[in-house]
Amino acid sequence: SLLPASPPPPVATIPPPPAQPLPPPPPPPPPRPGTADASQVASVQAAPSHPEDVRPQEAAQDFLQAVFALADIVDIRDSVGKEVDNHFRALAKIRATRRAQNCQEHRLRMEEIQDDKFLERMDKMFARELKRLPDAEAVRQHLNEYLQKCSGHLEVLGRSLCMVDGYEVEDGVDPLDPSAVEARRAAAATKPRPRDSELRPLHEWRVMDIDVAFAAEGLANTATSSTSASSLPAWERTIIFSNLPPEATADQIRKALEYCGPLQYFEMCSEWIDWSASLSSKQPVANLEDGEAAGGSSGVQQPSSPSPRYTMLYAIAEFATPEGHSNATREALRVFGILFGEVEVSFTKSGKRKSRRVARPAFPQAAAAKHSLLLRGFPWYSRPRVVLEECARKLDGEGLPACTLQLMNCPAHWLPLESLAVMSDGDGSVSTQQSPPSLEPWGGSLSSLAAVLRFRSFQEAFLARQALQGLRVDGRIVACGFPPWRPIVCSMDSLGRSLADDVLVDLPLPRMSAKYEPLSADPVLRVGRLL
Repeated sequence: SLLPASPPPPVATIPPPPAQPLPPPPPPPPPRPGTADASQVASVQAAPSHPEDVRPQEAAQDFLQAVFALADIVDIRDSVGKEVDNHFRALAKIRATRRAQNCQEHRLRMEEIQDDKFLERMDKMFARELKRLPDAEAVRQHLNEYLQKCSGHLEVLGRSLCMVDGYEVEDGVDPLDPSAVEARRAAAATKPRPRDSELRPLHEWRVMDIDVAFAAEGLANTATSSTSASSLPAWERTIIFSNLPPEATADQIRKALEYCGPLQYFEMCSEWIDWSASLSSKQPVANLEDGEAAGGSSGVQQPSSPSPRYTMLYAIAEFATPEGHSNATREALRVFGILFGEVEVSFTKSGKRKSRRVARPAFPQAAAAKHSLLLRGFPWYSRPRVVLEECARKLDGEGLPACTLQLMNCPAHWLPLESLAVMSDGDGSVSTQQSPPSLEPWGGSLSSLAAVLRFRSFQEAFLARQALQGLRVDGRIVACGFPPWRPIVCSMDSLGRSLADDVLVDLPLPRMSAKYEPLSADPVLRVGRLL
């Protein structure tokens, strides 16, 4: 329902702080001697070649992805970090005893006991924190399976947690050292950590920035021949409608937008909801169809989990007239949003459920500013070259014209990597240009878990989004869609230098990934739009 409300006072947009150079991530920790998989892990660290050979690292990364995906429903990140820190403190105390220093067998036995206690505490924490979910037992079992695979290699989990959380341990520093634990805890305490907001939309600690260029004539022929006018919205009359209530139906969204003008094309996009649910449990926690079915004819939805501050559900809407588009993209609506009625759910410390009626603002964004696509869910062992090649093959296989994909932030990945470009010829063949041609297995940072594809226009991004559905990278399905967040005002480039004028950028990368060579590849300078 559309609720009239007076807009709140405008809030000044604070530009992101300047990027600070970070040390390269440390090499993988040595395996614990005496464990069953010590020889196998040692060979993996020398030359990883197959996903099955890196089970502890992969399980740690998958566990952290599931934890961060659950943040939209139940945020257990702080609880996980606290338990890991306490575990490292206990291990540090064991290693500091005189008996453990003199007898390696005693130290290993005590560490195994401590690992078992850690798994028990984590299981109790999951049961306590996840009891609000409708399928809490399935989610808890899913997370425990990943932790069991990390058993005996919890140092890998601790190091991965430090990296994902935005704090990298220094090269050569033992993550079990008490000073490393204290440094990470201090960094987490002083760092602003908005939850479920637009200030920090990406939780991945490394993201690829990929420029996509299609052949202009071939793309025009593709749009006119294979795509009808009804399925390809006109960018000048199209909006991206974001932060929609999770339980809202398509009819409710249509009715709210029809106050601005009649619609010609409408699509509800729930790929990020489905992707988050697929990571958090073996069976989806919730989706739009379940919400519609649960609502019934009463019109009032009753969600069973806490309401997120900013949702990942969005819609693509094309108005029949330019006047409707102008009405929907007025400055007041872009800043303060269109208000929808929603039942906000929260829980007390004792587990008591509380609900109240609130208004959620949904923000219309002009399609002219949305030229980017977001890909999430890459396996951590996937090389940037493999990701670009799979994207090029998928685009070429769906009938799109020849294109060139170029990795713009090479310095943020493998240290010797100078340039990487993949070209598709439009006939199924893909060629790669990489400098240097080969890279050492552990010559630099690992690949990214997400990528931003930047196109020349909204039409290109729209066609590419349809073509990239079902994309697989190293056997894993990757989610693809428009970033649901509004463009961000940037006053500085990736090096922290002030700009002459503020610009709007659709999904700038986190500081750790915003490393460009040459500097002109920075999206703030390359695709930023003046206010």
